[in-house]
Amino acid sequence: MKFNKFNEIDSICKKYNLENYTINSDGSVDVDGDVDLRGIGFWNYFYGERKLRIPRGEKVESKWTLNKLPLKFRYVSGDFDCRFNNLSDLKGCPIKIEGSLYLYHNKLKSLEGCPDEVDRLLISDNELESLKGCPKRVRGDFNCSNNKLTSLEFSPNWVGGYFSIDDNPVTDPKGFPSKINLGINSSIFWKNTPLSKLVSLLVDNKCGCQDLGCPSISGNHSQDWKLICEVINMINQYDVVNGSDLNTTNLQRLYYDMIDEYDMYPKRLPKDIEVEGYNII
Repeated sequence: MKFNKFNEIDSICKKYNLENYTINSDGSVDVDGDVDLRGIGFWNYFYGERKLRIPRGEKVESKWTLNKLPLKFRYVSGDFDCRFNNLSDLKGCPIKIEGSLYLYHNKLKSLEGCPDEVDRLLISDNELESLKGCPKRVRGDFNCSNNKLTSLEFSPNWVGGYFSIDDNPVTDPKGFPSKINLGINSSIFWKNTPLSKLVSLLVDNKCGCQDLGCPSISGNHSQDWKLICEVINMINQYDVVNGSDLNTTNLQRLYYDMIDEYDMYPKRLPKDIEVEGYNII
């Protein structure tokens, strides 16, 4: 039975063009290099719909659309790429990935099973309602745009590149990252989020845009990033937001304290406060 089991795993590895792999005693698989499980939709989109020329040496070999990971992976020394499939969970995801984790264009509802640390994490265009299970440290870019997130709870403790939450119904500021590399290539992207509209209700952006709803505030404008974090911390401190409920009494109190206590000069609040995505109470 053991022999047959390992033969079956070996056949699956070959089917998905894995190289330099080791089958462990528990049936899990280690790979010295990259794992490329991109679905056929990747090729149809980039080299069909978008009519891009296939780079020289690139192999177009995936003829699948995965509903689940075909193996139980344990360790991958390179990138783990599962873009353009129909994955709804991450059962079988490697415990440790030295490179990046590419998961965009799937049907993920959970990140349970992710490793604790990766180079880049790209999980846009899924069906995530929570970041529970998300890696604690992302050494490079983090992109979870175009999901169903209303809260940033469980977001990484550290992001070294850009942080993108574009096109999510994020209302709850709890979990907003407090530590991010502010180097020249670092940015925050949060367009089309109720949270960015709430912050822009209070303060103007200083980078030449009209407000903090700007799709990008780059690391070159570190004061803007610090201002965003400061204002969001105050929104939390004053209990302005509870889920998607916006407490206008607490918002007014924050507004006047920003002037009197914090020596800040917020925008004048409108008489009738309305912020898209929030229930006004």
